[in-house]
Amino acid sequence: MVNPHNLYLTIKFLGDMEEAALRGMEDELRHVLISFSSFSLPWDRLGAFPSAKNARVIWLGTPKATYSILTLHQTVEIIAAKHGASNESKLYHPHITIARISTPMTFAEEQNLPVVYNSPCNALPLFTSQLKKTGAIHSVFAQIPFRQEPR
Repeated sequence: MVNPHNLYLTIKFLGDMEEAALRGMEDELRHVLISFSSFSLPWDRLGAFPSAKNARVIWLGTPKATYSILTLHQTVEIIAAKHGASNESKLYHPHITIARISTPMTFAEEQNLPVVYNSPCNALPLFTSQLKKTGAIHSVFAQIPFRQEPR
């Protein structure tokens, strides 16, 4: 199982970037994302990567066509590319990795579940990662808020 401190939804993997490029991207994201409304993500799918017959990662997912998360992903992708990050060639699949398997196994096909959790999304955290023998250590270096809707 993945350590609970390492559960997160990746919007965009940036890879190695210079600090100046990261800060420029952060500034641009702050200007753009202030117009995004906060939203919720219902987590109601369970599946495996790269396939059910060769599972190495077990994930918890959200509906593929969630407009808010897809728009956020596309926006971050465009801004990150302007600051030197590579474009992702694979289709974006919003998920949280909940387990990694060292020996591939067969897993049930993707399953719909009752909503396990509805997570509020009111900011975009930007993480740095340090790779250690015991696993990655993720630290938030910036928190970019979305527009808060009045209640």
